[in-house]
Amino acid sequence: MINKIITFSTSLFIFLSFGCKRNIQTENTNRSSKIITTIPSYFNEVKGFKINSNYNLKQPIQKLNLKYESFTVKLNYIADRAYVSINKENNTFLDWKPININFNYDVSFEDTEKDIHLLLQKNNFTEGYLLFPAPSNESVKYTFYYFTREKLEYIGEYEYYPYKEGSFIYNQNKQELYISSDKEYQLTKKEVIEKNSFSTKVIEKDLQLIDALISKNDKGEVLEVYNKEINKGSIVSPQVETYLNVRSAPSSKGAIVAEAYPKDALTVLEVLDGWLKVSLSGIEGYVSSDYVK
Repeated sequence: MINKIITFSTSLFIFLSFGCKRNIQTENTNRSSKIITTIPSYFNEVKGFKINSNYNLKQPIQKLNLKYESFTVKLNYIADRAYVSINKENNTFLDWKPININFNYDVSFEDTEKDIHLLLQKNNFTEGYLLFPAPSNESVKYTFYYFTREKLEYIGEYEYYPYKEGSFIYNQNKQELYISSDKEYQLTKKEVIEKNSFSTKVIEKDLQLIDALISKNDKGEVLEVYNKEINKGSIVSPQVETYLNVRSAPSSKGAIVAEAYPKDALTVLEVLDGWLKVSLSGIEGYVSSDYVK
């Protein structure tokens, strides 16, 4: 009888011990998983770019390279349009994509250069965010993009007021953007749909131009190759499939005074910023310098 009691007590102790242990393990596992899923994913602004730029307005493309460790963020400006690509360890990480950036006439390339921001995670260079200045009258505005290999995604337009100098922080889990100054200020998300006023045809033409101006040497290193400079007195022809509009003013809003075809010879009267004043069969007007050669 005593042996049966001892045996029963031992069995009950083992059962209860195993059950409690399993409950403790389950509780710990659940607690651990909760901690993992609630850790915020922060992206912090990096500082200390190595800058290389060429803003020569006589060239068809103005260029800016921002290098940070293994990343090189490249920007190409064509007239009032902008494109970005990213190299990682000298290999293409993100091919050329169109972006929205501030092109107000009172903003210089140098001012824009100072207001471009790269956000990365520590020891994680597989993804990140880019902030570009956006046109604004009073508040400070930025267009915000997420990037990873071969993908660029528009997140939205963010703003804050008044201006504060500091570093940007993005909480990916909460999708909140802050600027850290004397304290953290959250930016307001204004636009979620990207505004792009340029047609697919224009973008394709620009990308062809970018591709045409890039070649590689026998070592596989990228070389920048520009078209022959156009000066006053040069003879140029439209590089288009149909015709090129000749306008009354150096602006896309100028009235069309003539149409120049690929076989036409245009005499350059004056070289302007992104535009040429030309003469076509006695008619004077302006054409975009991006589409002549």
